Amino acid sequence: MPMVHVLVVFLQLVLFCGLATAQTPDAPGAGAKPKAKAVRLAAVVLPTEGRSVEQQQAVWRAVQAAALEHSGGGKAWILLALNPLSPPRGEGETIAEVKRKVDEGRQAYRFLKLPEARAVFAEAHRLLQDSPPARCERKVVSELFLYWARAALDDGDERTAGQLLRQVDRFDEKAIPDPATMPPNLVATWDVALDERKSLPRSRVSLHLGPGAGSLFVDCVERAAGEVVLEGPAGDEFWLAANIDGGSFHGRFRYPAKGDASLIVWAGQPGDGRRLAEQYGKLSRQSILSLSPEGRAALDGLAVAAGAEMLMLAEPDANGAQVRLQLYVPGKGPVGAAVETAISEEGTADGGLAGGLAKLAAQAGSPGVLAALSGGAEQTQKGKGGATQKKKKDGEAAATPWYRTWWFWTATGAVVAGTVLTAVLLAGSGGTSPSGNVILTVNPPR
Repeated sequence: MPMVHVLVVFLQLVLFCGLATAQTPDAPGAGAKPKAKAVRLAAVVLPTEGRSVEQQQAVWRAVQAAALEHSGGGKAWILLALNPLSPPRGEGETIAEVKRKVDEGRQAYRFLKLPEARAVFAEAHRLLQDSPPARCERKVVSELFLYWARAALDDGDERTAGQLLRQVDRFDEKAIPDPATMPPNLVATWDVALDERKSLPRSRVSLHLGPGAGSLFVDCVERAAGEVVLEGPAGDEFWLAANIDGGSFHGRFRYPAKGDASLIVWAGQPGDGRRLAEQYGKLSRQSILSLSPEGRAALDGLAVAAGAEMLMLAEPDANGAQVRLQLYVPGKGPVGAAVETAISEEGTADGGLAGGLAKLAAQAGSPGVLAALSGGAEQTQKGKGGATQKKKKDGEAAATPWYRTWWFWTATGAVVAGTVLTAVLLAGSGGTSPSGNVILTVNPPR
């Protein structure tokens, strides 16, 4: 019976389409688990009694710079550039003082006062490091690195000279070794430094400024607001400054050693910059080990204003040699275990701080921290009319619709097969039923 064969093939196609529909990606039967989304994290340095604003800023810069290594897609978090502390001095004052010191250092270099020249150049550089400016005379900064390198080279410190020469064209793209006007040892050292930089692996940092109006500057060059992708040798430094509604941010970072990184310069709404400073002002005399209810409320408010889903608290000791780190989930409090690690007096990252951040990054993906971030097994939300509705935690699938289940399509196929087979047999048996073709259409749900 050829007609029976045709109908059997047709029914097989129907069942196949039904099972495929039951396993579509939006159905839980597909078995695909959503990827964990990196949370937005902001570092917060708790005020320490006896520490100056400059010292607090140094710790803040160091912690954020170390945290960038673990920031990005597929990493522990997405770092928010946050620092509600006002710079210790104005930008114009800083630039004027840097120019004065560069002139002073060049004068000392001309008179072969090499140790004095190196010390003055180091002071000028420290001013820029303490609060990287949004705008600066890039030619002056380039000359700072060049003459500082020449003083170090003439003083017998070739290694330091090479490190400084790698920074010259960062602020002056036209600056190159010139055998016609430069001593042979300077040209040779510079060439080696550039070759070493070319051999380094390159990495990228994605910067995002928004949603409020603001301006973004990288190494004293203004960049368009929105998404900016930087690329440079792994481990090399870049300066970052941003002006936002109600505040500003100044920091220095390094290109990550492994993979790419992401940095959100501003995630709050217009006007939240002022609220950040207000909430931070309420954190005096707070400690990670004994946060008061007022301190927790201030941290929660700070996280809301910054658009952060998690905070990394940093509490330096009175001497600035050690820092205690702890993850904090707004509305929940401290999570995970506190990590104590070393930090240099200038506040720059060292091996100890990098190791401490690696431990926190591992904690960020632990079940306990993830449970705190998800808010437990179920959260509640108010529906229309004030009714309380259950809200499933992130990643929990909805119940499978009955018309997308395998058993529904199996049963449907069995019923249809029986009906068609009966009709065909009756049609071929010569009974009283009129003969003719049996046409059956089954459409799986869309």
